[in-house]
Amino acid sequence: MSSAGLLLGVRKNDHKYFGSRSDGLIQDDHIPFLYRGVPVLHLIPVPFPIGWHTVGDNATIIDWDVSKDLVNLMEAFVRSFLHLL
Repeated sequence: MSSAGLLLGVRKNDHKYFGSRSDGLIQDDHIPFLYRGVPVLHLIPVPFPIGWHTVGDNATIIDWDVSKDLVNLMEAFVRSFLHLL
């Protein structure tokens, strides 16, 4: 999708959605679920937005282009998984 120019956030921020490696475990609200054996798909922008988990963390800091990209990536994954493509 990126090479086809379909991801808005990539063009705007040189943003990568899938890195080749992880810089470590992100401690967040999904951890208790992991500890209880619940499978987790953790979708989070990296680097974190300015204001993330601060008093100013509200809808005004959402990057809507990146959010749309994540929706489109998830839709493509689900369609592929269900053989709907």
